[in-house]
Amino acid sequence: MVSGLLVGGLSAPTSAQVNRIIPTEALPGVFKPAIFPEAFMNGQPVRLGAGARIYDEQNMIRMPASLSGDYRVAFVRGNLGEIIQIWMLTEAEYQVVAERAAAARRSGGQR
Repeated sequence: MVSGLLVGGLSAPTSAQVNRIIPTEALPGVFKPAIFPEAFMNGQPVRLGAGARIYDEQNMIRMPASLSGDYRVAFVRGNLGEIIQIWMLTEAEYQVVAERAAAARRSGGQR
């Protein structure tokens, strides 16, 4: 069973609200793309999985080659340690994910 956190968009009433589910096992980080499949997470080199999905703040899929710069994200690793899913987060979403990960570490969770 996959459980997750429903994160709602905190925006002005004139813009569309985005609700999306970010899995509870997702960790917070700072993502910097490089030449696929290489990237950096929290300043450390990582590999993106062959079918890695990157979702932007509107929950649209983004291709790694279309990205540059640093992004606050939530991410999930695959069985081999590769990054398989990334959610680009708003500041409010990032705070929720970071607090959830910190609480899991304090309670002895697998973070």
